[in-house]
Amino acid sequence: MAEEATACLEDFSPVRGKLDRSLLAYGPLWVLAQLNATALALVLWALYGLFHSEPQMITWAVASPVYGGVLFTLFVESLVMRRFLSNIATTFGRLWEGDVLPSPESNPGIEQDFAAFLRDFEEKLNSRHRLWLGVGSACLGLLFFWITGHLPHVLRTWLGRADWVTKVVVTVVNVVSLFVPAALVGYAMGVGVWKSIVTGLHVSRFSKTFDLVVRPSHPDRAGGLKPLGDLILSMAAMLIIASLALSGLTVYAGHIAYWNTWNFSRVSLGMVVILSLVTFFLPLINAHNRMLAEKRALQGFLFRISRRVAELERSTRIDLDQMDHNEREQVFAEIDSLTELYQRTTRIPVWPFDRNTLVKFATPQVLSLLSLSGMLDPLIGVIQSLISALSGGSQ
Repeated sequence: MAEEATACLEDFSPVRGKLDRSLLAYGPLWVLAQLNATALALVLWALYGLFHSEPQMITWAVASPVYGGVLFTLFVESLVMRRFLSNIATTFGRLWEGDVLPSPESNPGIEQDFAAFLRDFEEKLNSRHRLWLGVGSACLGLLFFWITGHLPHVLRTWLGRADWVTKVVVTVVNVVSLFVPAALVGYAMGVGVWKSIVTGLHVSRFSKTFDLVVRPSHPDRAGGLKPLGDLILSMAAMLIIASLALSGLTVYAGHIAYWNTWNFSRVSLGMVVILSLVTFFLPLINAHNRMLAEKRALQGFLFRISRRVAELERSTRIDLDQMDHNEREQVFAEIDSLTELYQRTTRIPVWPFDRNTLVKFATPQVLSLLSLSGMLDPLIGVIQSLISALSGGSQ
């Protein structure tokens, strides 16, 4: 039956459907294509502006640093999403091969249970519910442009007395630069949210359903469960990238005194930071409880060590005249060895990630919190002053 689990791992597909596969495989290229398409749309807009003086509702949304920042963020997010989804099968393959699960000798049905878990995981990842969430998110993207006036402007252009060139140019520029990317990004975001929820729930279920074997002295410094922490970190990275982008938007909006955007970005940033904390820690709670139980189970072992050390120390005092130098050295060596064993045992990890993983997660959060609290503003002011001074000195 071990072949059944191995076959499920080899055939595990976190993404099905042509559109989903295309977004996963070519997402970064699609963002670069969108950048080129937007550039061409702006060229078309500029050429149109040479012959028409009537202003149109497009330049504020596209011809701004925010639009370029959004495209760059989407490019990074597409890479992070692809890495996260590809890590799922790799993670459970490492857990299966890493003696984290009970051996078949002690649990004869472990292979069938693990294979059934993988099949259910894959089925839930590719459930039709992802389509509802994706389409709904795409509609929200279009709703945003309705609220901001772009979609009504296109409709009014066609219903008004504008010439056909104006109608075509306004429609093409808005559709290529805003509507199509908003729909695709909204759909991808909805699907990504669904797959993240399913992954978090199954990581939590995996730690609760299976009797995991926690190895306190495992080289990964996470009891052998570090693959779970790495997977959740790759999932939370999507929110971390979003928080960094919102931090930049907050600083930029405050710099240009665009207070509506500043307030919106601050509220969104606070929500994303909280959500990233929940996304990172909540799926790992069950694994954390397992590791805590293992640490509590070793309290008796620690008591035996401390009692043995006390007995050895007492023997050196009582048998001082009967012990020669070599005997005392042997006793002291055993005391040192037991003390080291005691210290190693007390350092048992209680979360399925090591210090480096925690630093990778926490560092961007600190930057986001500094931006949220406004503590980055003085630093940015100092940098701007230095740049101005250097520019003035070079002239």
